[in-house]
Amino acid sequence: MIHDSIQRSTALFTLTFATAILLLTTGLEAANDGLPASLRAEAASAGEGSLVVQHTCSRACAHAVAAADSKGGGDHILGGTAGDRGYDVLSYDLTLNWTDIFTAETLDVATRRYHAAIDIKLLFGEAVPDTLVLDAHPMLNIETIEFAGTQEMLAFVRPEDSELLCIPLRDAGLEAGESIELHIAFQLMFEDNDVGGFVLYDKGFTTLERIAYTLSAPNFAPHWFPCNDNPSDKALVSFSVLVPAEIQVACTGRRVSVEPMDDAENVFEHRWTMDRPTATYLMAVQASRYIVKEASAARPEDPETDIPLSYYLWNADWNGEVYNASTTLERLPDMIGLFSNQFGGYPFETYGVAIAEPFTYGAMENQTMVTLGRTVLQGDVGTVAHELLHMWMGDHVTPATWSDIWFNEGAATYGEALWAEYAEDVEAYRAVMNSKRGFYMRLNNDGRGQPAIWREIDPDDRNDIYNYAVTYSKGAWIYHMLRGVMGDAAFFDAMRSLGDSFGGGNITTAEFVELIKTRAAAHNLDYDFDQFFDQWIYMRGHPIYAAGAQIVPGGTENTRVMLRVRQTQVGNDIPEVFTMPLTVEFRAGAQVERRQFFNNQRDQSEFFELPFAPEEMELDPDDAVLSVKPDTRVVTDAPEEAASGGQGQLYITPNPVHPGELLHIEMEARPGAAVTLRLYDLLGSCLLKRELGRMRGASDAFALRVPESTPGLYIVGLDVKNGRELRRTVIVGD
Repeated sequence: MIHDSIQRSTALFTLTFATAILLLTTGLEAANDGLPASLRAEAASAGEGSLVVQHTCSRACAHAVAAADSKGGGDHILGGTAGDRGYDVLSYDLTLNWTDIFTAETLDVATRRYHAAIDIKLLFGEAVPDTLVLDAHPMLNIETIEFAGTQEMLAFVRPEDSELLCIPLRDAGLEAGESIELHIAFQLMFEDNDVGGFVLYDKGFTTLERIAYTLSAPNFAPHWFPCNDNPSDKALVSFSVLVPAEIQVACTGRRVSVEPMDDAENVFEHRWTMDRPTATYLMAVQASRYIVKEASAARPEDPETDIPLSYYLWNADWNGEVYNASTTLERLPDMIGLFSNQFGGYPFETYGVAIAEPFTYGAMENQTMVTLGRTVLQGDVGTVAHELLHMWMGDHVTPATWSDIWFNEGAATYGEALWAEYAEDVEAYRAVMNSKRGFYMRLNNDGRGQPAIWREIDPDDRNDIYNYAVTYSKGAWIYHMLRGVMGDAAFFDAMRSLGDSFGGGNITTAEFVELIKTRAAAHNLDYDFDQFFDQWIYMRGHPIYAAGAQIVPGGTENTRVMLRVRQTQVGNDIPEVFTMPLTVEFRAGAQVERRQFFNNQRDQSEFFELPFAPEEMELDPDDAVLSVKPDTRVVTDAPEEAASGGQGQLYITPNPVHPGELLHIEMEARPGAAVTLRLYDLLGSCLLKRELGRMRGASDAFALRVPESTPGLYIVGLDVKNGRELRRTVIVGD
């Protein structure tokens, strides 16, 4: 998903009968145990098949809700496995009658509704729960629930102030390991588009035709169909959508058929199916007066087989001056080829794009049929690449929880850079990555106020889930830095192995870390990836570097240069030291030399011998590390005196000197002049200032015990009052 900021109203469409608990009385003594005595009597006397309205939860449902809350998920149980509710959904088969919403002359409260039904096939685990719990928003008016293929009606309850649908099963005679299929008839009723889930816009302004579409991410799927809204409970899904003849329908999966309805004039049933496991947040339906453009892409791993491509859009946008799908989408086949080589063969049978306007999120990676906001057709090929890469990272391999969402959103954002590198060059790749660095740094105090990438995320906090600075931008930099430390061969081998190991299922961050370590070991890489992920994923922040370089004595035929690098970042849960390989580039005119070193200290000095005297240096010239770093710095030459002209000499012994030793200083200056000693680091910061007294003659000697210091290069300066400062370079050894 490409996420724009979104604020959604919490106003709900509430009708008394939509929030009521409806109980069928036949055979429901256990469920009725949770009712007040007056209502139990009413239920008993109401007769077979009648309904009882109740605004409190039954005892069985209360236990189920309490169990859900104890899992830490509240209404949306997102942690752990799909077995949290005691079952695994195998398939959804959804029928939506959208005929009236496209034939109504105007859209108002009376027309913003449609009838629907769903068959849910599920498999129980080691025990059958007393109450089956599904997610369903109150604006879903549940009409009936039965075992599919039978007329055996089931009771259900709708707890107040929740999005739960509870079905008592205690006396249903079901066994552990058994599968059942439920048929649920319902009606969706909504006042406006702010509730989310189902969206309906009339023709006008930039919306060229009336359009209906669904948006399930992150937790809006229960707003348009009952489900187990847990990203780790993936299931097969099929759709039957009824619309007028002039309307085209695009769904998750592949189109199976379009057939006229025998009992309704000018109404067609569009049948779609997805035969690969799909998370509920990736299920989608979209319809409008579209044209459909067809194309194909080759499978690099199987040249004899093509991937059918379908584009659903308004006619004016195929080759328009402002919105132009033909140019924006023309390289989609090349993108599929690139990502197939880098991440493994395309994991699905088909791929499609459906255009929506307005579309607040920008784009959404619905499995095999992505939604693109109309503005993408203004040439935003980066978003096209982003959503395509989700088919591998997010759809085929899905994050187990919302805390793991960086895995897919970071990867898809990185896909924008991979495409730029392929379509243009490495400079275009770096430009994309630096733009993501800019997003991360600009948002919240140069990024330092941002949370860790992996964190406990409240599933109702959509701003936290879709935190662009961390989830997307910093997430993309994780992949960029991994590629840097692993090398292309090992990195892309690891990316391809994700589908082999987790395709069709889910992955946690911990499992991703283990996979990286395993593939790195297969390529004989000696690198501490636990430390890499600890500092970059589980902690906050990034390194803030200060650096300087100076030519020092001691070179042979070459020039000896000392580089000093310090990390200055501070903050709670921010590593004191980010341990990373670094590159430094030295330049003098057309001469360029690079050196690499492993930065594992907060204050670190490195010595290099170069075939020329450098004039300037640049730290991390390829932008390999997400950091704040200094601009290009001048390499100083460590002159005998800091200023030209004048008189006076300064002698220092021993040099090098060690912490705790006496540093002997002899100098020549005007007799009686006051002398001040200062000790500077290579970056020009004054570390020590000491008044030494007055010159006792034209020459004098002083001594200074060297304080505990990090080994490296320092400057000793003696400031003579009414004179000038004399400087000498001193090397502090281990």
